[in-house]
Amino acid sequence: MGQRRGRGGRPKLREADPGEKITISVRITQEMKQRLEEVADASGRSQSQEAELRLVRSLDRQDLLPEVLTLAFGREAAGLLMMLGLVMNVAGEGQHVGSDEELEGKPWTDNPVAFGNVIYAALALLEAAKPKGDDSGPTYGVNIAEAMLKSLRRHHGRHADWFARHSRAVDEIRSILGPIATRMVEARKAAGWVLGLANRLDLMEKKKP
Repeated sequence: MGQRRGRGGRPKLREADPGEKITISVRITQEMKQRLEEVADASGRSQSQEAELRLVRSLDRQDLLPEVLTLAFGREAAGLLMMLGLVMNVAGEGQHVGSDEELEGKPWTDNPVAFGNVIYAALALLEAAKPKGDDSGPTYGVNIAEAMLKSLRRHHGRHADWFARHSRAVDEIRSILGPIATRMVEARKAAGWVLGLANRLDLMEKKKP
């Protein structure tokens, strides 16, 4: 009589005790491996210790995000920003996967279809968050957006005092956005961005149940 076979699959791992070190397998590029070697040598830590330390720091910083955003913009705006950031990435990446832009190594922010879906996702969430009641129309908000676009190209114009007080933040935004900031400035010069916004808002209004 043949030997009884055990069930397939991996053996069940023992639960680790609190604080106990466990081993994980991670694939990284050769370039990242070289960088890890360099910083580990400089710090006197092993590559494993260096990787763990940097992973812990990364997770700690992520946990600080709600607190930092709340301090900077207030509780409600922080919640909206986190919600928008999450949904923007999900909508953008979801429409970007398998696209020509992805195959060319570009991010979803360079994909017009993905970016268009992100715009609708953001507008839909903000529309849902808007309190009940008639608003005063988009004129003031559009003017603020236009002033921001002017600030990205270092020409403040209207609302110059406000953006002068926030010049450091505007400079950081410009630096982080990189080519996107240039694209936004060019869009404002073309004067078609307001019409595009109006068309999207009109379409969303028609889609309401």
